[in-house]
Amino acid sequence: MAGNDDSLLNTIPYPEHLRSISPGVAIRAVDGDSASTLTPDQVCFQTNAAVSGLLRAAGLASPFLILIEDLHNGDSASLRLIEVLARDLVDVPVLIVSTYRDREFEPGHPLGTLLGNVAALPNFDRLHLTGLGPTEVAELVRDITGARPSARRLSDIFDRTGGNPFFVSEVAREPADLSQTSEIGRPLPRNVRDAVGVRLDALSAPRLCTQRARS
Repeated sequence: MAGNDDSLLNTIPYPEHLRSISPGVAIRAVDGDSASTLTPDQVCFQTNAAVSGLLRAAGLASPFLILIEDLHNGDSASLRLIEVLARDLVDVPVLIVSTYRDREFEPGHPLGTLLGNVAALPNFDRLHLTGLGPTEVAELVRDITGARPSARRLSDIFDRTGGNPFFVSEVAREPADLSQTSEIGRPLPRNVRDAVGVRLDALSAPRLCTQRARS
């Protein structure tokens, strides 16, 4: 980062417990504290401050992008760090892009707190992504198979996948069953069923019933 300039890293006041996070970097203790005397809250605070300070210095040296996927899988400490970065880097040329699935976290999840806290920050924006439309599905199928799908096959793929790009990709690789007038009811590819199964396993019982009711 910032040209891999160790002198930049050495200007950041790292606490001692970050020594394992940044191997090979000369770390100086903050206020004489050591890992053995810090409370968990102090460790979290100093960690967030150190990471924020490092990224702030790097951003002032050269703009960059931070990409964080699957926030719905994050724990409280990780999401708190992201909130700290969003606040501390608001005036620095650093872009933070994060993704999450809104159906995969329940009320009370720390992600809800994060989203509420950063919503009012300058330059914050939320993009709601939906499935691909029929035109985009046709283009994706063409890119995968080398041929534009017939109207019937396009309709079947769209109905079976809801425009989910991963599902479309997997279904498009299946040979069309020309003996049937429609592929609706045909089992989805194993990779799709496995992916759906993982998501269903992560849902609580009440949400699982709701999700199945929507299917």
